[in-house]
Amino acid sequence: GAAYAALIGAVGELEADGLMEKLDDPDREGCAVCRRTVRSCGEWTQLFPCRHWCCTECVYKWRRAAEQRGQEEDEEEAQVAHLG
Repeated sequence: GAAYAALIGAVGELEADGLMEKLDDPDREGCAVCRRTVRSCGEWTQLFPCRHWCCTECVYKWRRAAEQRGQEEDEEEAQVAHLG
């Protein structure tokens, strides 16, 4: 109730100031990665500083890929250190 109303007010102010895109804007495209429509996903993440919206599924995929790349880089560094 009250927390939701307070959040809606704060989000409205950010949208009015141009600091946040409207998630419910029918003219706005959906996910910046997969182009999923706004209504097809219940959770969204806004990227900073560009303020693009990404669906939660794409954010999770990006995080997993970044974690995997980090692990691969760590393994490569360990191999180089072992050879040295």
